[in-house]
Amino acid sequence: MPLPTTRTPPPGQGDQPARGHPVDEVLAPQRLAVLGLQHLFIMYAGAVAVPLIVGGALKLPATTIGLLVSADLLVSGIATIIQSVGIGKSSGYGCRSSRARPSRCSPR
Repeated sequence: MPLPTTRTPPPGQGDQPARGHPVDEVLAPQRLAVLGLQHLFIMYAGAVAVPLIVGGALKLPATTIGLLVSADLLVSGIATIIQSVGIGKSSGYGCRSSRARPSRCSPR
């Protein structure tokens, strides 16, 4: 008995219009604004956390820690501009604590 070459949809599902992938869905402006604010707060917390942790661990004065936070935010902003313009392969800029692992820093 030969196998069928086409698959028929289950009953009741063949008449529905084809939809794209959910990731391509355009959300309502209110939802986009809320998700944008959430992204902004998480980005800021991630950018500020590393200089605060490193500066505190090294027992640096508060003024130096503030300078580290300012420098980190400046570099993050410059990297964002570079990424938005599309200059080079700029996906590795910025301060990422998840990338700073001792196993990657040690010599082989």
